[in-house]
Amino acid sequence: MNIGENIRKYRKMNKMTQAELAAAIGAGVHTVKMWEAGKYTPSVKNVSEMCRVFQVPISDFCGIEDPEPEIKPELTIEIPAGSEKVTFIEEIMKMDEKTFKHLQKYYEFLKNEAGDRG
Repeated sequence: MNIGENIRKYRKMNKMTQAELAAAIGAGVHTVKMWEAGKYTPSVKNVSEMCRVFQVPISDFCGIEDPEPEIKPELTIEIPAGSEKVTFIEEIMKMDEKTFKHLQKYYEFLKNEAGDRG
């Protein structure tokens, strides 16, 4: 449906004439007729006023559907139980912030050293 068809639909659902809708939102009857005919497009202010009068969300009034949220697969890593990597990561997670920062600096140092040799 286009906006004009939605205006007509909600106006009729609310048992209003074009003149009553025009008066309720401060517009001219001719303007409402032109919106419904699809010859004019209402301003954002007028759409907002019609939504207030019809007590309907703008998304419904304008026929905007919320897109389905993208579902991303969960990241899973297969690491054998008892792996040294898992044990190391578990130990890192237990560290206080100060110790972690020292480890992080040491890691950066080692990474840079390895890059210089390569």
